[in-house]
Amino acid sequence: MPPSLTFRSELPAGSETLMPIPFTRIVKEWNVWGIPVLVELLAPWQDKITGLAIISDYWQPQLNVFCSAFGALAAMFVFAFLHDQPQINRRSWAYWLMILFLASFLTTLGFHQLVGVYLFPQDIWLPVVRTIWVVSYILVFASSGGLIIALLLLGMNQELKSHKAHHKAQLKKSVILFQSELEAAKAFINLHQQLLPRNRSPDMDWDVACEDFALNFEQVENMLVSYIQKNGAVLKDETLERLKNAKYWASEGKLTFANSGVSEEGIPVVSK
Repeated sequence: MPPSLTFRSELPAGSETLMPIPFTRIVKEWNVWGIPVLVELLAPWQDKITGLAIISDYWQPQLNVFCSAFGALAAMFVFAFLHDQPQINRRSWAYWLMILFLASFLTTLGFHQLVGVYLFPQDIWLPVVRTIWVVSYILVFASSGGLIIALLLLGMNQELKSHKAHHKAQLKKSVILFQSELEAAKAFINLHQQLLPRNRSPDMDWDVACEDFALNFEQVENMLVSYIQKNGAVLKDETLERLKNAKYWASEGKLTFANSGVSEEGIPVVSK
């Protein structure tokens, strides 16, 4: 019986050699790992950052409660708007939200440092300064929440895009490998049929079939060599080894006959 045809795609998962990730890919995909790293770096400073006084205690604690709720609502709005938007729109929103955050934060911090120290607004300017101050403080929370969501969506999209490209490449390789395996299977069936001895008479027995096969050992060897050369790359190692053994026995067997006859040592070789 011929050996079962098995292929390299049937090897257990994880048997492939792990390749190192190129440094250029790490730099290119900074927005995938950059956000988690930034969060880890800022985590020890969270209390100091959130506890930074940038507005008068006159509006506390009511203003902080409102800003916390408003910042969460702004983050949900940004997510609802950007989750199905293309990457260019997300990047544009992230840039503008970053500008808004920096502008509102610097405005609020500036008022906190100047009002009552160097700046003493009177009459109509007092409600104007208070309004700008409070609105800027609210925008700090709203823009920071929206900015975090926009950056997370950018990172998630890049990660999904990377996984998609990887799976697409893997699928393409699998298709090519499957086509090669299919061609190898077809060639194997054709080879097997060509190697089978032909029935020349109704009373033909096994010894006669062996003699016919042994007389064609050189042709059998050439056919096996041709098949291994064309399809050996997609065959499993066990199957490839068995085919090489068959080629070896064919090479040995062609040396056992002479004068168009088969020696007694030649018939066992056919059984191999």
